[in-house]
Amino acid sequence: MTQCLQPIAMPLDEENPRMDAAALQSLMAAHQAELLCYARSLVRDEEEARDIVQEAFLRLWKKPPRPESLRAWLYQVCRSQAMDYWRRQKRRGSPVETENDPAFCWERQPDPEPHPGEALAQKDAEGNLLDQLAFLPERQQELLRLKFQAGLSYKEIAETTGLSVSNVGFLLHTAVAALRQRLHAIR
Repeated sequence: MTQCLQPIAMPLDEENPRMDAAALQSLMAAHQAELLCYARSLVRDEEEARDIVQEAFLRLWKKPPRPESLRAWLYQVCRSQAMDYWRRQKRRGSPVETENDPAFCWERQPDPEPHPGEALAQKDAEGNLLDQLAFLPERQQELLRLKFQAGLSYKEIAETTGLSVSNVGFLLHTAVAALRQRLHAIR
């Protein structure tokens, strides 16, 4: 099990009329792990990522969005909190790490008992992919995370990032083409 799947404890106030505790717990169970992975990939700090996700659920509890946009809204809140984190770091004069960490939350659970040769080949291919991912611009890395790690639709990614749906499609296409080209070059 990856570190991305560790639960986050969050106090609940059952008197809040906006959302009952059971509904919030259900939503946390459904979305917490993927949001934590996403937040960690943005801030590269476990505790800060946990705070970001907790803040997203706190905002959800206080003022829930429309149900059809809930998932994109949660990602948008996490992204906004991560941007605020980096702004605070910059104002404090803290060193802002610009080195990419492509393996952050991209770990995949292995298939139960794969053939040893297949497992080795798959691990090698994933390693190559993650190595090449680090060469993409941050924006493209983020869009790839949202699409393939989080499974968001183009529309949800657009809502999360503030880009147009067509721009999301173009940037994802460009990112995948660049990855494909880099992977073919190393073979």
